[in-house]
Amino acid sequence: MATNYFFLMPIKYQKQVLARVFKSHITLREFEKWLETIRYFRRRAAHNYRLLGIKVGRKFLYQKVVDNLSLLQNPEPYGLLTVKIPQVTANYLKKYPHDENFLSKNLKFND
Repeated sequence: MATNYFFLMPIKYQKQVLARVFKSHITLREFEKWLETIRYFRRRAAHNYRLLGIKVGRKFLYQKVVDNLSLLQNPEPYGLLTVKIPQVTANYLKKYPHDENFLSKNLKFND
C-alpha cells in the first residue's frame, strides 16, 4: 500500500524518499526493479512456494533479495535475514532433504 502512495507522489518527493531509504543513489526505474524482486519473493513465500534454488536470470532469487536488502540505509532487514537463514535452511531441508548438496554449494550471501 505504501509503495502505491509512493508512486502517486511528485517525482521531486519520490527522489527525496529514495535518498533517505537507500545507502547510495538509486533511480526510480532501479527502485521499481528492486521492488519487483521483493514483491515476487513475498508472493512466492505467501503461497508456500519454494524460495531457495529458484533462479531469476543468472542469479538465485534469494540472493537478489539479500542484495536488495543490503542496499537499505536501515540495516535491520538485512541483519534479520542473515541471522534467520540457518533456521530457514534447516526447515527447508526437512521438507526437501535431497537439496542438501545443492544448498551447500549454492547458498552464499557475500558474492
